[in-house]
Amino acid sequence: MKIINGLKQLSLLVLLGVMAVSCAQKVAPKTRDNPAVYHFSLTILPGEVQGKPGWPFYTPADFTLPPDSEVVVTITNYDPGTEPVPSGRNVVSGTEGNSELANGKPVSSLEAGLVSHTFSIEKLKLNVPVPPLVKKSGPGVVVFRFHTPAEGTYPWQCWAACGSGKSGWEGAMSTEGFMTGTLKVSRE
Repeated sequence: MKIINGLKQLSLLVLLGVMAVSCAQKVAPKTRDNPAVYHFSLTILPGEVQGKPGWPFYTPADFTLPPDSEVVVTITNYDPGTEPVPSGRNVVSGTEGNSELANGKPVSSLEAGLVSHTFSIEKLKLNVPVPPLVKKSGPGVVVFRFHTPAEGTYPWQCWAACGSGKSGWEGAMSTEGFMTGTLKVSRE
């Protein structure tokens, strides 16, 4: 019973933290020498937060970014699991320098067995592997920078088999708003 209450308290704290981070989207002032840089945060939470064990999810799943802009994205992962990824999905692509900061260290790939999730947009050739939560040191955190294209709609997908079912590709992996979503690039 104590474990369940502890999980509920942890879930509430994580949810409050997610809400605070989600409100932290900023645009730096645009000047002639300093083009605007947009900062955006995504969070990965375990399904237990929504009462769906085995259904991890990104929040927000659907979001809008400005066109033709430099964007710094921070992904904070509270899911401790690691999952198999297809060949090459542990390699960073489509970001500035084809690299990311994974838990504060610049890398161009993660060891395939240490990938918890990916954030991948096929139309943009963007693939960002995400490390798991490590209970002793905290959430897995990835920071990367990329340039948004012209206005349009760009679906994203996690390529780690982190869902349910024998293959890991059911449940959260095949349900919109969990491990899939949409990036809308728009001036609105």
